[in-house]
Amino acid sequence: MVHYLDSKGVKCTSLDPVHMGYAGESSPPIIVWIGVVPGSLSAEDDVEVATHCKSILSAHDIDDVHVEIRESEVIRSAGPKMYKPVLTSNATTRAREPFSTALGLPICAEVTPSIEGTGGFFISDPRNPSKIYLVMARHVVFHPDKGSNELYQHCDSSQCCRNILLFGDTAIEKHITAIESEIGGKHIIIKQLERRLEIAEQLDEEDAEVEWNQVLPQLEEAWKAIGALEKFLADDSRDWKKRENCVLGYIILSPPIGLDVREEGFMEDWAVIEIDDSKVDLTNFIRNVIDLSTTTPVDKLTAWMIPHPANPPSFEYPGSHLLELYGTISDEEMWKPSPKTLDHDNDPCIMVIKRGYASDLTVGCLNAIRSFTRVYFKGQPGQMSKEVAVLPHNYKSGAVSRPGNSGSAVIDGKGRFAGLLTGGARVTEESDCTYLTSINFLLKCMLEHGLKANLSPSLNA
Repeated sequence: MVHYLDSKGVKCTSLDPVHMGYAGESSPPIIVWIGVVPGSLSAEDDVEVATHCKSILSAHDIDDVHVEIRESEVIRSAGPKMYKPVLTSNATTRAREPFSTALGLPICAEVTPSIEGTGGFFISDPRNPSKIYLVMARHVVFHPDKGSNELYQHCDSSQCCRNILLFGDTAIEKHITAIESEIGGKHIIIKQLERRLEIAEQLDEEDAEVEWNQVLPQLEEAWKAIGALEKFLADDSRDWKKRENCVLGYIILSPPIGLDVREEGFMEDWAVIEIDDSKVDLTNFIRNVIDLSTTTPVDKLTAWMIPHPANPPSFEYPGSHLLELYGTISDEEMWKPSPKTLDHDNDPCIMVIKRGYASDLTVGCLNAIRSFTRVYFKGQPGQMSKEVAVLPHNYKSGAVSRPGNSGSAVIDGKGRFAGLLTGGARVTEESDCTYLTSINFLLKCMLEHGLKANLSPSLNA
């Protein structure tokens, strides 16, 4: 029967042998229920296909089974889909950011949910344009001290998948708690607004009207926000606390961590995962963007990114609050920034921004002189590599990175890629010096492994 359906080009989605009859009927007839893609079969073809399938059954002495055709599609239960970023007017903007397709995804390997990092940036490959991939730091998903440091490739479907989760154990609890705190904050605001209304009753009519006109819309907005956030909290607590629902994709390629690699001498520390279509698709993917809206005010972030008043425009806060990533910063420009772009000490600089799981949105300054780091793997002598260093944007600003940010994309105010965050130098939980691998070096390494990475992926093509 399947061979016949295929030979006729019938877009069959399912074959179900079922009893179908009326409630209370003692012996309802047996029916082979053939599902086809909706709209793919005309009424005339429907009759012809059903009749021929019935004759196939009769040819095998099966005369008491009927055949019916229905329009249906098979839908896999793959857990919740990630969210599309929304405008700041949406009450759940801050709460949904970690669950959205904007960059800064909290990720971990399924086998090590306590070792958490950040998903760096999406790419596509012209060899398989319908797929989206995510680049991250290898050491987050293949811990150097917990396994062999060798090439990993997922070559065919018979090979076990090394799954990557959206949210490790700590990350999901952190974000659920943050939503609960936001709801609690709205209740505090409501109580204060209600006290203002009580005081307004004691004012003269004109002042009371001004106060009422200002407070009542805020009160209504706060109550609406609580309703939206409570629903969001219930949905996400139900969907994302189950580890099996959090599979973002699986690793397809990760070369061994390399030190002093190629003539550039950088550290090579990257992995690529194929994103599951059930998590990211045309309905929620909007290219590589960083959500700027959730923690830092517009004026403060702009001042950080343009530290000197004489600087030419190098950053403009987008109306959508989503900074889209385009192109790369050349190594030559990283090592020798434009003399027209100055920091607060009048030195040439390139200000950069990153969004990571651990420390959210931070701003720093690329150091024009390359750093050298020595990495010690368990049971092996240390080896030196070059790194691009990112320094705090001023002495008061604090660290650019913390543990859990490895894998974050680092970009400038124009949206150009600088590199992939791989670690930092520190004696406390915060890194006083953050390190990244140049995006230009990273793209060369990917190409050597047959991956022609497109940094502006789209599912619209």
